[in-house]
Amino acid sequence: MISETTKNSTPIADAECVDPVSACARSNSVEKQGIANTGFLDLSELIGILKPIRVQGPLAGPISGISIDTRKPMSEDFIFWAIRGEHFNGNDFVEDALSAGARAVVASRDDCFQNGSWPDATLIQVQDTLQALQDLAATYRNRFRYPVIGITGSNGKTLVKEMLASILCLERKTYRSPLSYNTQIGAALGLLGMRPEHQVAIIEAGISLPGEMDRLERMIRPDHGILTIISKAHIGGLGTLENTIAEKRRLFKNLKEDSFLVLNADDPLSMELAQDSKARVVTFGMSPQADVRAENITSIPDRGHQFIMQIFGNAQQIMLPVAGRFNVLNALAASAAATLLGASPEAIAEGLKDFRPSPMRLEMHTTVTGVTLINDTYNSDPVSVKGALDVLAKVGKGRRKIAILSEMLDLGLHSREEHLAVGKEVVRSQVDQLITVGENAAIIGHAAATEGMNPKRITHTRSHKEAALELEKIMNRGDVVLFKGSRWFRLERIAKELVGSIGATRLLVNLDAIAANVKKIRGIVGEDVAIMSVVKSFGYGNDSIRTSRVALENGANYLAVAFPDEGTTLRENRIDAPILVFNVLPEEVDKIIKHDLSCVVASLETAAALDRAATGRRKIPVHVKIDTGMGRSGIWVEDAVPFIEQVLCFRNLAVEGIMTHFSSADDPASDDYTLQQITAFEALLSELKQRGHSFRYIHAANTSALVRFPQTHYTMVRPGLAIYGMYPSEAVKSYIQLEQVIAFTTKIAQLKEHPPGRCISYNRRYVTSRNCRIATLHVGYNDGYPRFQSNVGEVLVHGKRAPVVGTVCMDTIMIDVTEIPEARVGDEVVLIGKQGDEEILPDDIAANGNTINYEIACKISPRVTRIFVQS
Repeated sequence: MISETTKNSTPIADAECVDPVSACARSNSVEKQGIANTGFLDLSELIGILKPIRVQGPLAGPISGISIDTRKPMSEDFIFWAIRGEHFNGNDFVEDALSAGARAVVASRDDCFQNGSWPDATLIQVQDTLQALQDLAATYRNRFRYPVIGITGSNGKTLVKEMLASILCLERKTYRSPLSYNTQIGAALGLLGMRPEHQVAIIEAGISLPGEMDRLERMIRPDHGILTIISKAHIGGLGTLENTIAEKRRLFKNLKEDSFLVLNADDPLSMELAQDSKARVVTFGMSPQADVRAENITSIPDRGHQFIMQIFGNAQQIMLPVAGRFNVLNALAASAAATLLGASPEAIAEGLKDFRPSPMRLEMHTTVTGVTLINDTYNSDPVSVKGALDVLAKVGKGRRKIAILSEMLDLGLHSREEHLAVGKEVVRSQVDQLITVGENAAIIGHAAATEGMNPKRITHTRSHKEAALELEKIMNRGDVVLFKGSRWFRLERIAKELVGSIGATRLLVNLDAIAANVKKIRGIVGEDVAIMSVVKSFGYGNDSIRTSRVALENGANYLAVAFPDEGTTLRENRIDAPILVFNVLPEEVDKIIKHDLSCVVASLETAAALDRAATGRRKIPVHVKIDTGMGRSGIWVEDAVPFIEQVLCFRNLAVEGIMTHFSSADDPASDDYTLQQITAFEALLSELKQRGHSFRYIHAANTSALVRFPQTHYTMVRPGLAIYGMYPSEAVKSYIQLEQVIAFTTKIAQLKEHPPGRCISYNRRYVTSRNCRIATLHVGYNDGYPRFQSNVGEVLVHGKRAPVVGTVCMDTIMIDVTEIPEARVGDEVVLIGKQGDEEILPDDIAANGNTINYEIACKISPRVTRIFVQS
């Protein structure tokens, strides 16, 4: 069980373990790395710092990390810290921690020291485990002499921290506390990630009650400070905005004359700190008097914001690839601090351009009954609720939308007005059914009714169990259901129960990775070249509907599918972007016309059929395909001019594009052949131009040509595989760094002990040679796990590789987990994806079968449930 924080602290999400954190990479991710044999701390040092009541067991030995959650795997050098919370007491789980392999335990209760079953473990008793953790963090922080920047404020702390890190890590080794580690526990754990090799550290501080900031300041002891803004967020325990600023300012009470303090020039409450701070005060904001300010802000749909940043009188063009105008202010705050730490305007521009927010993820998936679930139960505040309702409105377009919203906590005197505002947002988002959970959430329902929502479609409940019963009464096939609430109300349990009915074998599709890959392609081809996102074959196995939407939202202009029925599916799901169909038979042209599709023309028969069917209707956009050496479909290049001129004569057709396809652009050994294809295509384009023909779209570049032959960008490119995070060949990898999109997982269904000489699976293709522990998994070749993996494949269990043994069956495979004694029934098994430090790619599986990664991805069966993950 997790040890929760005390009532005087805000619980933190996933803040269970701290490992040493490396200097951040250019990708803006926090990377965890292995620990040196000496660990980051020794038990003898720890005991000296804590001055415990008593100690049992060894008095020395390395410690590589701290855990407060016994459900998470622990290495043998970890120490379990038994935090006492409002609902759980970590002292109750000391036995679990020692069973999980913890080297030591810090606890406060006497009975934790009465069991002598763990002679090799160190048991340390202290009066108050939270205070002891903070004492350790404070002492540990004092080891380092590089600058520590403390960030606080009512909103934007994490975003400013991540933006500042994105800038600074271009030029120095930068550490920042992970995720939103800013509470009494989180800040302490975050400080313990600092390492000697870092050159600067950025630490968040968040509070909800008076007196908390003094404890955080004692640990963090910032050399410099940033105050983002003072607002009503988390105001509940503080009462008023005046109390909030009085508490927040205490983080900066010991700043010196050579320190700097970054304040929001647009926020009068924040600016009060300028009057009595010893530090150099630097301001940011939209005010003309701000030291760092933004001008000429332009919002670019689905791309972010472009603006001029004035940095102490120097103008710098900025592209910030995140939505929300408030993020411009966050970027200004980060840039002000970065400048004072020595970053150039150019470095600021580059760091912000590369910035990607840390994922506060919502998950989307569709149940076997066709219900789409949106699970966003990380937290609940006015801003995030509005964002979640926006997602519901977008995903649920044309379908019945159900919102389950909990009460928002920590709003104090402003609770009523903020819940009223959410009720108005419910109506604006055209929610069809509303279920509220918690006393103050009833205000949301009343406000929605006042704004015109039918009261019969509003239900108020007191708990997640009541909400689940109400949802069961109204939920139908095709509905879209949003779960949005504070963790206190446990709405995630309803979502998990619905997800649990799906089955153990799942394909997780990271929509954020697809978005990032499209943006990287946009960065390569520039703004003037259109992107046709190829979403054929069920979006390369990922679900063409969702991948299409994400691609279009992040810079794609056009979609491409293989057959008319694929285009029909997209249209039926309200995707109205242009769609090109590659393969159309004359008898299928009615689908092209009915669903407003474009199509490739490579024969006069198809062109004539289209022309006849379209009589009296709109002109059908067509793209003529030229065969320059692929030898597949298309008109031979030498026959192209007369063919195109014949097609141009059809009254009901509009030739909007001309295209070709490269045979071997991924293979450096065939570059001469690719150049021959390019030469032939460009000679044709030149001749057509001389004859007075022009086309809106000229396209040839697939993923490989897009990066290896930039001269083929023309007016449009056709990436396919790259969008899904895969490379056509090793040669392509050096040109673009893609983000992996899929994770194919299942669970252990059964464990059996096998003596030597036992046969495994069909045809006795594997016989045990020793005592073996064999796990059965409910996944097989009918799910898309290839039969050629028999006796050669590997999977990941607890971050370790386990071999596939015996023949892969239709619905099951067997793996050897003898070397993974911690494996249990129900444990997650990764077939494709990352677990711990290990990763299995589609390429790895393809290599075993002498095939390509395309085939592996596309053959993952539709019966495998897709779960879509998105920030």
